[in-house]
Amino acid sequence: LQEMRTFFHAAVVAHLEGAQMLVEDALLQIVLNISSVSSLYDYFTKCP
Repeated sequence: LQEMRTFFHAAVVAHLEGAQMLVEDALLQIVLNISSVSSLYDYFTKCP
């Protein structure tokens, strides 16, 4: 029973770490998209 509990705990920890990585990756993509959109906006507004 102890081995199963340890395995389950390790699986949960790995799942949480994977989910955290996915969330951080998504946030990074959103930030990059926002910065590229704002730079495009700056480019078009400064264009004569």
